[in-house]
Order: sequence, then C-alpha cells, then structure tokens
Amino acid sequence: MTSPDAEELTTPLTSNPYAHVHTSSGFAVEDMSDDIDLIPATRLKAAHNASLPVTRLPDDVLQAIFELEAEEIPRVTRTKSDIRSVAYQIDITHVCRRWRRLALLTPSLWCKLRLDHDQDVVMATRIISQCTESLSLELRISDLGVFIGEGGVRCSLWRVSPELSPLLRSFLEKHLHKICTLSIGACKHTLPIFFRDEYPVAERLTSLVVQDSTCEDARTPLPWPYHVSRLVAPHLHTLRIEGIDLPLHIVDSATLRTVSTRGRSWDRLSTPSDLLSELAGLSHVENLRYAITNLRPPVTHWPAQRLELPRLRSLHIEGDVQSSILSPYQMARFILAIHMPNLVHLSMSQLPQGYGSQESLMQILSSVPKVVSLSIEFDRDALLALLSGLVEVGPGTQTPLLPQLQRIDLCLTQPLNFTDSFPHYPLLSAVEEMAMVRRVTGTGIALLERLSMAPDLPIRTVDRLRQMGLSVGRLQSNFLDIEEVSVS
Repeated sequence: MTSPDAEELTTPLTSNPYAHVHTSSGFAVEDMSDDIDLIPATRLKAAHNASLPVTRLPDDVLQAIFELEAEEIPRVTRTKSDIRSVAYQIDITHVCRRWRRLALLTPSLWCKLRLDHDQDVVMATRIISQCTESLSLELRISDLGVFIGEGGVRCSLWRVSPELSPLLRSFLEKHLHKICTLSIGACKHTLPIFFRDEYPVAERLTSLVVQDSTCEDARTPLPWPYHVSRLVAPHLHTLRIEGIDLPLHIVDSATLRTVSTRGRSWDRLSTPSDLLSELAGLSHVENLRYAITNLRPPVTHWPAQRLELPRLRSLHIEGDVQSSILSPYQMARFILAIHMPNLVHLSMSQLPQGYGSQESLMQILSSVPKVVSLSIEFDRDALLALLSGLVEVGPGTQTPLLPQLQRIDLCLTQPLNFTDSFPHYPLLSAVEEMAMVRRVTGTGIALLERLSMAPDLPIRTVDRLRQMGLSVGRLQSNFLDIEEVSVS
C-alpha cells in the first residue's frame, strides 16, 4: 500500500459517510465485514480483523496508544534506503479501516510537524486545516537555508539579501500563534534572514530552540550588529541557543524561566559591559546556562555596579580552555559582577586553567553561600583548594565554604589513574577528610549527602566513604545540567 499524500490523508475527515457513528469500544459500523460497499476480499479481511484480540480495546484506549508513538510529520524521506520512510501516524492509517478512522479522529496525532521542503509546508497546511485547527502545534524547521532564496541559499551569497520562502512566510504568519514548541536549524548567515521580519504574536509559544546547522562559509564573519526583529512570545519559558550566535534579547517575554546558550560560538568579541548587558534582561530567569568564550583584550575595566539576578537558582557557566584571552581572574570577575542571592545549583565546566585558578575559584564559591549542589571541572590543585575550603573555617567567617552544600560532583581535567595511588594520595586523603567533616551533625552546616567523581575513586576509598553514610556515585555526565534541576 502506498503512502498517502496530503489529499488522501485529510479527505476522510470531511467526506466520511459514517462520521456520525462512533462507539466507545470495538468496531464502528464502517469497520464491519458486512458492509455492502466492500468487495468480497476486503470483507474477508475485515472479518479476520474483527476476530483479533486487539479489537477488544475500546476506541479511547487505542487512540491513547497511538499518541504514545506519535512522530514528526511529514516524515517522508527521499531515498529508498530508509525502510521507515513515513511517520508512524501515516503507517497506522494503512493497517485497517478502524485504525485509519481512529487515527484521523485523533487530532493530537497530527500536531508534531517537521518542515524539510516547500512541499512539506503545503502538506502541513492541509493537515492543520483538517485535523488540528484548534490544537497547539510543535514545529521543527530542520534547515532554514532550504527555505531561503531560489531553491535554498548558499551561505557565500548571503550578501545579496535573499528572502524567506513565500510559502514558509505565509505559513508562519497564519499559524505562528498556534505553535507551542518551535525548533529552528540555521547557520549564522540564514538565521538573521529569519528574524529580519516581524511576525504575529506567538501567543502559545512556550519553548524556542535555535540550533546550528551546516554552514558552507563558516569562515566568513557577519557584520555586527545586524538588524533583527524581536519575537513577541508572552508565555515563553524556555530558550535554548546551541552552537550559534543569537542575542538573548531576540525574544520579548516576561515569563522566560530557562535560558541555555550551550556551545555558542561568537564571531564578535565582547567587553565585560557587553556580557553583562546581555544578561541584564534576564532578571526573571531561574535557570541559566551561559557560555563565556571571548573577551576583547586587554580586559581592564569591569562595571562598578553589580548585575542583579534575584530569581536565579541554577547556573551553569561554560568557559573555553583553549582560549588565550579568558583567564581565571577574568572568569572570577565576571561571576562576581553578578549578584545571585538565591543561587542553589552551580555548575562550571571548561574553566580556564593556570596561574590564579585556585584563588579565583575560592572567590567565586565564597560569593554563593546558599549553593546546595556543586558540579565543577578543574585541575588537581584547584580541587585540593576546594576540598580544603569545605573543611577549614575561612578568615572572617564562622563556617567553612558552602555551608549548605549537600551534593558535589568533581571532574579532574587531567587524565589520571587512581590505581597508582601514591601521586594522588593528597587528593584522595582530602576527599575522605572532607567527607568526615561534612558528615558530622551539630556543626551548623548541612550534611553532605552525595559525592560523584571522575575518574572513578578507588574501591577502598568508596567503601570508606559509604561507611560514613555518604552516597558515592559515578559521574556519567560530568556536570549538573539545568534539565536535571527541579526548582521549587
């Protein structure tokens, strides 16, 4: 049986002669084997289907099962090598008459849309009009370059200012207000073209993801700043920018709660004021993952007034160990320039190493006393300083560093082998000493509940830590991620 096109997929919803007949369980009238409109061979198949155990499932149960496996549509590949060439929803419309009827009567099956070509836009438009007129949509644009210029834009020709495909533009103008999740794949040349025009208010949009796609002219920088229009999304709560430079202020939303800029690569160099200005509009954000990779040298001036992020509870700072510009001192100055009075989850990865790293780390951690979960990647000497700070009372204080700490994840930047214990004895000894102190009640500090480390600790060390009542885990993914944090 061939895969249905848009016409075949949606026609039964408006022309089904039995649309008024619907039962809560079993076959409906149009599924029965005695239908006089069926040819004899089809009646035999319908009678066989009616005898199968699956037909005993009520319609609503079968529809719920269908929804569990819903995929993005249209998912139609242009090669014969992929056996699964169409989306699951379309496959089930070809099993039997009952399954087809129920699938077409389940609007939520047709809400996940993926656009790879202009013809997908045509099909998606028909599906929305026939199946999901009032429901919220999830939309993925795999490669924005396909919808720009004549037959797709070549990145080296971005200077000619090509336009967005009229089909896609019309689709967004008509249906953007229904989209709740929007994912866009683009490169640094095609993304500004998408945001160059103004769009209707995205009333239902709650999640926006912008990901880097293949760029054919990655070495060519864009002039900055380029003109972009803000996307108004009054209910947006999640913004993720992965591998591409897009200003955080591109979205106009007062409800934004989670922002991630994982792997963002910048063509433009930044001053401290640039970095803090970008974060200034995130005073209502609770979870933040921020990449700081470039600072225009020499960095000598930091704003005197601290940036206030009063609602921030989870922070993941990502540096660049390969950067010759970013230093431990500058990383510390950046974090100290932000006032985060309610921060409880802190994760730091790819931090700059070298001279001053221990002092810089201590300055950072001293500024966030309410941290409950700490995940950090650093060299051995810095981790030794951290473990010592968690035990010893610092100058001018009555408690050790991070008195509320309950979970700590440690990742060494150097590849080590703990089986040769002599060179690493000070680190293992410091871990055990820290655990002994932080597992004692009545000291005015929170009990440490869990320790994870990479590379794995020796078995003897793990056994001793567990005897103290400490939960010891393996560090599967090196750091706490903002998705893992439940903010109360």
